[in-house]
Amino acid sequence: MNSSILYSVIIPTYNRAHLICDAIESVIEQGYDAVEIIVIDDGSTDNTKKNIEKYGSMVVYQYQSNQGVSVARNTGVKMATGKYISFLDSDDVFLPGKMKREQESFLRFPDAEVVVTDAEFYEDGKKLGESWMGWKGLKIKGTDPAYMDASNLNWTRGSLFATCNFTLDRSVIPKLGGLLFDTSLERGQDWDLEIRIIRFCKLLVDPFLGCQVRRFDRMKPQGDYRLFGTEANLRYKKALLRDRKIFTKALTIGLWPSLTEQLISSRLAGLDEELLSYSLNELFKPIETI
Repeated sequence: MNSSILYSVIIPTYNRAHLICDAIESVIEQGYDAVEIIVIDDGSTDNTKKNIEKYGSMVVYQYQSNQGVSVARNTGVKMATGKYISFLDSDDVFLPGKMKREQESFLRFPDAEVVVTDAEFYEDGKKLGESWMGWKGLKIKGTDPAYMDASNLNWTRGSLFATCNFTLDRSVIPKLGGLLFDTSLERGQDWDLEIRIIRFCKLLVDPFLGCQVRRFDRMKPQGDYRLFGTEANLRYKKALLRDRKIFTKALTIGLWPSLTEQLISSRLAGLDEELLSYSLNELFKPIETI
């Protein structure tokens, strides 16, 4: 750890030259000098590197062959030297006051190991919601931060937080297994990390609006409808297998409150039943005739 660096902000990116500067500048505008911005370029073929060069020493730039966002984030964590580690996807931005608020929270709640703030979210420039956590079903009373413990069951329905809202004290990394993001998961890596944070860490949830989660060019159905239907079914099966792996990992962690463990087991049983039904439908699907 570098004692002169307070924050390490890790930004993975891939072919987002048109957005990466928004992310970087949203960190710079926080007004903290003791911040290192680490951009992990996951094999971009556009002008990403050129656009970053103008920031000079304000940004640590690392290029790697395309290996996926989890590898990129893990690489950034290994490079980070700050006391606190934050994540920011290259299409998202920090909102003014995020870091200041987090620092106040860590000082006010000295037992806190992870602080998570809220986010508003956009799709193609249109605001879809004021509260990411509220959309996910997590309600915080008032405006003060509050601890969340392992008995909270909301996470079993899906990820509660955006990755850009997490700030970790680097001392918790060994508790979380050393490797923060599971590279074997194509999607849901943030949810998997979130589950381990809830289980192992003193997590402080702050309703402060700290980020904008922005999505662009969401995939729409194209081409032959039957082909798209097949692709959609494959994606659905992948989602079931992903969720099964995440819940299996969660159950393996152990030492959950009994009600939580029962719910995890119930979710696993439901996923197994759904996967079996899916497999049988595939096995006995009607034979197409010409």
